[in-house]
This record gives sequence, C-alpha cells and structure tokens, in this order.
Amino acid sequence: MSIVYGLIFADKSMSSLGELVRHRTSASLPYACRYRLIDFALSAMQNAGIRDVGVVMSENYQSLLDHLGSGKVWDMSRKSGGMRLLPPFDAMNSPRGENVDVMERLISLETFISELNADYFLLTTGNLIANIDCDALFKAHLDSGASVSLVMNERMGSREYFPFPVDKEGYVENNRGNLDENSKLHFLNTAIMSKPTLLQMIKLCAIIGNSGSFNYGIQRLIDDGCSIKAFMHEGYAESIDSIQNFYDSNMVLLNSKLRRELFTAERPVHTKLGLDLSTYYSEEASCRNSLVADGCMIEGEVVNSIIFRRVAVKKGAVIRNSIIMQDTVVSEGADLSYVIADKDVVIGAGVHLIGSPKLPIVLPKACVL
Repeated sequence: MSIVYGLIFADKSMSSLGELVRHRTSASLPYACRYRLIDFALSAMQNAGIRDVGVVMSENYQSLLDHLGSGKVWDMSRKSGGMRLLPPFDAMNSPRGENVDVMERLISLETFISELNADYFLLTTGNLIANIDCDALFKAHLDSGASVSLVMNERMGSREYFPFPVDKEGYVENNRGNLDENSKLHFLNTAIMSKPTLLQMIKLCAIIGNSGSFNYGIQRLIDDGCSIKAFMHEGYAESIDSIQNFYDSNMVLLNSKLRRELFTAERPVHTKLGLDLSTYYSEEASCRNSLVADGCMIEGEVVNSIIFRRVAVKKGAVIRNSIIMQDTVVSEGADLSYVIADKDVVIGAGVHLIGSPKLPIVLPKACVL
C-alpha cells in the first residue's frame, strides 16, 4: 500500500490581512464560529486516511500551536509519525524574510523529505477554505499516470488564473500565459506527486538558483518533460489573503447550500473542541439569518452575522452584517454594521461603528472602545 505524506504550508500571511494576522498566522485565523482555516487541510487529509503530516511554520505561530496541540483531534497524535511541526530551517536566514516562497521552503526541507518513508506527497496551504476529496484526488492521480496532479477550481471569483493552459484532456500545456476561455482555471495551491518527482522539482529549482513560487517549480518540471494533470474540485474554494475575502468567505456561510458544500457528513471538518454551555437568548433577544456558536449570551439584536463562542450581546445592542470573534463583549446600546471584531474586544455602551460591504471595519484583538 502506498504511503502518502502531507505537507501543509502554514507559514505565510499576506500583509493585506492587516490586524487579523498581527498576532497569528493566517492558517490559525478563526472561521465559521468555531473553526480555524488549517482545519480544512488537516481534515481533508484525515478523511483520506493520511495520518503523517508536516506543518511548515515560520513566525507568529503561537496561536497555531495552541490550536493544533498534539494533533489528537485529527488522529495524528502517534508514537511513530503523526503530526510534525516543522520550523523554517535555513529559510529563516533568507534575505527576503517573510516573503520566502514555497519552493524556497521545499529546498530547505530537502533532507527531511528525502529521509521520510513515503511514496507520495500531498502539498497544500493552511489558508485554503475547501473540502477537497483527497482520496479521489489520489486515485485519479494514480489512474492518470501523470507526474503531478494539481487541484483546480472554476469558482474562485476574481482570482488570477493559473498561468498555464490546460487542454481538453486535463493536462497542463507547455506554453505559459497562452490562455483561452477553456483553460482559465484557478490553482488551489494543492498538489500530489511521487517522492522522486518532488525531489526532482526541488533539485531543478535549487540548481538554477531561483527558487520562486510553486508555479515556477511546475514550469521546471514541464521543461524537464514531466506530465501535469488537473484535478477538478467542484465545491466552494477560497484562499484567504485579504480582509475583504476573509469577510466575504465568512458571510457566504449564511447561504445554506454553500454551508453544505463545505461541511459534509461524508467528509467532516474537525476542530479543537470547546466545552461551552448552550447559548442563552433573553426574551428581548432577536436573532435572524445568523450563525451563533455555543456559550454566547444574546440579549440584543443580531442580523446576518457570524458570532463566535462566548460573545456577549447586551440589551439594546444591534449587530448587523458583522463577524464577532470569541469572548467579545458588545455593550448596551452599541450599534455595529459591517464590522470584524477580533477576540477579546470590548465595545462600550452606545458605540456606533458603521463600515461597508467592501470596507468592513476591523477591531484588533483585545482592543477596548
């Protein structure tokens, strides 16, 4: 039986996420009332029977460590193998600092990868929201006989297209940038390949001396005669790299159809469990078209919003079209619209904050207004 090793890159947070990643990496961003973004990558691997996983980190990872623990939630706490938390190795000394690309991380991991007892590697990022069927991906990869299988999607909105055209058979062609309407797909930064192919890609990039992005590594493999196959993921997918798409990707969960695409009984998304009591709603409370986690106290009005654990909404407070993270207090008479409140925020009595769908107001962790 083939052994598949998972590598999750949880080390790079875009500066466009602003205050949301000041104290954490994007992989540990809270999502959907109780999850973290990395839960999707870990759960996809768990659901496919992959128990040996390396999580690549670099900085601001204390929140990530607290969430992952030993990996027990994903059945990856084992005496042999299981979850390994990988430091950035010599990439820490890169002159480009936090802007180190995936290929540079892989080059720094070459010795580690070469010594692993694994036949295939499944690579993905920690900031991807998608419930990928990794079991189907692996089977399709074996059936295709391709050197690499890349997970693609057609539904990521305004994202840049994958820079290589894909032919009608689903193979990536070697004429970068020559795209037509039939080949404009989005790469979900998720790929599977054999161990020899991964080491080949690492060596090709290291020899040239320009590590570059993962797309650059794919170009090197194509130039070296490898076949690259596209695997289509038909469900919802979004890579979180800005405040705007963090806000939008949470708010789409108010659509029950999209919720069912992401959170399915066949491929459940697992996360660190809480021990909160049920949410309390007072007689004066009003809650419409919202997702509310356990342990909250709702005495005011909540409309079209995402409310995390242990949030208190006091009497007379109004929350509309907002994301309120755990342990936040919204005091009497406060009025919030299009607001993202990080953890442990205190919003004083009578405070009014009005953002917009394209420019939500972000309140930093533990701030007091």
